[in-house]
Amino acid sequence: MSHKLLSNEIINIIPPITARTQIKHSFLPATIRIWNDLPLSVRSLPSLTSFKQSLNSKISKPRTIFSFGSRRAQILHTRLRLGCSSLNFDLHRRSIVDSPLCSCGSVETVDHFLLHCPLLADISVRFLSDMPCPPIL
Repeated sequence: MSHKLLSNEIINIIPPITARTQIKHSFLPATIRIWNDLPLSVRSLPSLTSFKQSLNSKISKPRTIFSFGSRRAQILHTRLRLGCSSLNFDLHRRSIVDSPLCSCGSVETVDHFLLHCPLLADISVRFLSDMPCPPIL
């Protein structure tokens, strides 16, 4: 898609006109709206590199709690938050294992695994003490 130039200034791209809401919210019209909402100073940057740098400078950093530790630890943390872990509760919910129980006899939820399992008490204390901010329980 080309830009219409008027005295070296990029003007807004006209989105397709449609009565269907589904099309209005699809990829192309949404992209055109985002482009048109960018400041002219950003849209008229001379190179792709400077355009990307301008956009990236406005991205905020993720909260420390989500970017703490190694990449592997971040992946495991996300899996626990999303219910996609290898804990028996999650595996049982997806019909992968027969029982949601932990080796200690309780249901192996994230809460149980991180805070209450007597078999993992030493690891839990060490994990919680290494966190950059106190956990909210």
